[in-house]
Amino acid sequence: MGDRCISQFSVAAAELTSSQGHALTMASHQDDLLGKISEMEKSVGKISEMEKTLGQLLDWSKSITQEIRLRHPGPPAMMEPLPPSTVIEYCNPNHEADDLYPSLPEDWEHASMTVNQEEARSVYLFVSSYEDDEHANAVYEVKFKHGGEVTHESPIVRHVAKFRKGSCHDAERILNYSRLYCIGHDGGFIVDTESWSKCSSIPPIPASKSLETIVSAYGKVYYLACPSTFLSPVLGPSFGRYDHDQKIWKQMTPFPFYDDYDPRMQITGYAVCYGAILFSLSGLRNGKFGVVAFHVGRKDWNRVKVDTFAYCAPPFQGRAVVVDETIYALYGESKIIAFSFTMDKDDDNGIHYSLRQLFILQGLEFERPVLPCFNGRSQYLVHLGNHDFFHVQTGWCDVYLKVQYLSITTFQIVVGEGGRHMIKTIYSTLHSVDIKGSEWFDLVFCFTPTFARASLHSGEATDSEDFSFYHEEIIPGYFFLLDHSLSPEEVAQIPVKFLDHAKRQELFDFMVGVRRKIHENPELGFEEFETSKLIRAELDQMGIPYKYPLAETGIVGFIGTGGPPFVAIRADMDALAMQESVEWEHKSKVPGKMHACGHDAHVAMLLGAAKILQEHHHELQGTVVLVFQPAEEGGGGAKKMLDEGALEHVGAIFGLHVAADYPIGSVVTRSGPFFAASGFFEAVISGKGGHAAIPQHTIDPILAASNVIVSLQHLVSREADPLESQVVTVGKFQGGGAFNVIPDSVTIGGTFRAFSKESFIQLKQRIEEVITRQASVQRCNATVLFNERDKPFYPVAVNDKNLHEHFRNVAGDLLGPQNILERQPMMGAEDFSFYQEAIPGYFFFVGMKNESQGKFESGHSPFFRVNEDVLPYGAALHASLATRYLLENQPKSTLPKGSFHDEL
Repeated sequence: MGDRCISQFSVAAAELTSSQGHALTMASHQDDLLGKISEMEKSVGKISEMEKTLGQLLDWSKSITQEIRLRHPGPPAMMEPLPPSTVIEYCNPNHEADDLYPSLPEDWEHASMTVNQEEARSVYLFVSSYEDDEHANAVYEVKFKHGGEVTHESPIVRHVAKFRKGSCHDAERILNYSRLYCIGHDGGFIVDTESWSKCSSIPPIPASKSLETIVSAYGKVYYLACPSTFLSPVLGPSFGRYDHDQKIWKQMTPFPFYDDYDPRMQITGYAVCYGAILFSLSGLRNGKFGVVAFHVGRKDWNRVKVDTFAYCAPPFQGRAVVVDETIYALYGESKIIAFSFTMDKDDDNGIHYSLRQLFILQGLEFERPVLPCFNGRSQYLVHLGNHDFFHVQTGWCDVYLKVQYLSITTFQIVVGEGGRHMIKTIYSTLHSVDIKGSEWFDLVFCFTPTFARASLHSGEATDSEDFSFYHEEIIPGYFFLLDHSLSPEEVAQIPVKFLDHAKRQELFDFMVGVRRKIHENPELGFEEFETSKLIRAELDQMGIPYKYPLAETGIVGFIGTGGPPFVAIRADMDALAMQESVEWEHKSKVPGKMHACGHDAHVAMLLGAAKILQEHHHELQGTVVLVFQPAEEGGGGAKKMLDEGALEHVGAIFGLHVAADYPIGSVVTRSGPFFAASGFFEAVISGKGGHAAIPQHTIDPILAASNVIVSLQHLVSREADPLESQVVTVGKFQGGGAFNVIPDSVTIGGTFRAFSKESFIQLKQRIEEVITRQASVQRCNATVLFNERDKPFYPVAVNDKNLHEHFRNVAGDLLGPQNILERQPMMGAEDFSFYQEAIPGYFFFVGMKNESQGKFESGHSPFFRVNEDVLPYGAALHASLATRYLLENQPKSTLPKGSFHDEL
């Protein structure tokens, strides 16, 4: 276990009670206190003695307080300077408080929320207090180093914002990371966490005579009500969900288990995972506690079977966190308890839930105040990503010392010798809190701006907009069962409704605007930084979480339940190194770069699809993964995206490309091989240079290279199966610079293509053999390079036959069967094939030809244009293919295996 970082203020405070000539020490008082408490426990029946003892305890407590004040009239004298990251602020002199610990500053100026993963992380504390005869709410930021090693560097704590009106007993943040939902008995408000200002109000929860627990789960905020007083049943809807668009609380399936609990029923905590919200409840009539589950997809309630062999308290205190397939929760003051949670489908299409204890971890070491805590103690656990955690505890030390304290601790859960789990404390520090005009505050909620955005990936975020990647891995593992409420006719109408949606003027204008912005600022492969920034800004605006960066500039977004099935839709982002020759208002502003292959349109279509899907995210029966990929044009960006986990848990992927030679409103595709495998080669043929007039004294590499080129053509004409298409083309020949000089060497280069992996490998081998051996015949040496690192070989793009049927069904409903066109395989290459090599994938063309608008040149032409009327078709196809795939590919069994994480 790591060493605990002891706060320097704790050392200074201890020294205050051990000065020269002062006989009464804090330790002696504490011994006396404990001794009297022990005497009281033995003398329960002696009321008069108890009263006398209590009086002595109060007198001693006052004595301790007065002693500290006498010995500490102002800010404490420090034996050593504080760490530079800690701020000292003496409390209000009119407030009876003693500043023993690093104080929580009240009014630091607002600072940027920039977080650099390699330097610092932040956790935000939302607190509620009663100040100057009115309720107030405030937000504090705790900023600290985060690297996994024991540290002695204290965190920075700063005041961020204060909201005067209304008491908030609960707060939650949903997957729109710029909004914090703050709920009180008389309604609440939403805070924009970028500007830290209120952006809208929330009406009161419709349940009455109740206490509500607020939970955020899978993009929505829910409440569950329990009785507020003895023998007072809940009136009104017991369970509901907030509709952000309509600004109302919608009634959900009522909580059915009130009769199982006595009137003192309380919600002690909850967990969000596996498609369900688990509520931990006390007050079970036939036991001490119970756990129930609400399945978000099925919208039904179930009891959870709980293994209670080693504990007798409710399993969750506050919000539990889920890492991999383990649920971690606070257990008492200094313990962590871990559970496994399983769901099994029964024969009646129902679900059996069970919660089983795995282990209890002791030894959560955190810095404590000098005086014991009397009351008001609360704590919160936050997941920082991977196996890193943040713990905060607050409470009052004494009724005469009005200062509250915050104990801030980071720790890891690690596996030690013998496979046993252990807690490793990284650091722990104390902070005193003196909110002017108030004697107390409640710790309502804790969250990290980089959570869910954190630990999805280990990349760094360099500006506030980059927060969107940097979320904790938010994909929870669970399964949603198929919603059988949709008839076949209703399923067939999904693509039609999505196309109508995509053609609405507002969405069409949005896609056109995005496409033109990107077209004006083209960026080459792995340099799409501004394009990526624009995409992330739009996803933020929609409230869609995402990973960033992958493959330098790539983005992966998530819409839906967060659980399986997972389906991906992809757009490429890069431009070409060529000068645009089309004169129009939005011509490329970057010399020598142009979007000449329609990738700007592909991005606009995918963002349009994202808008459609996000508006229907509560209806999705799984998770749609948005893949914004860099470097399709020869850079193999798909391979790097794949290598960095872009398709983790994904079962299928769809991709499209605009086509200038097919009419708008049509699609073009085929089942099986669609694009050829592709590779590049370069060879240096070396001879001996000399004067052209005396060739007998030279070894001519130009002649050798010429023979090589001719021989390479025989690989297709004489070695390949005539029924199997192959191509070998030499497109580069560089050698010599004068008419009368034979050069020392010649460089040739080209590409080779085939429609099977075996043929492709055979071609590669024979190209190297022909070049080296033909060069040898001419007395030259040859070196052949395939440069797979910079220009990776593209595999064959094969459209999955099952996805082909899915595509025909969806596109037929959208466009009509007559507009689904088949075409022969193409010798071109598409790095979408990397995805198809890993999982089932499907690629197709979307026609955009309209003769009334003139000729549309094919891709890679400086005169290439996009018919922007194609944008709604691409967006609707993306959204429809993904939505219908989720409906038709529901998991049939239990939990998927692998690394899944808490929904937040």
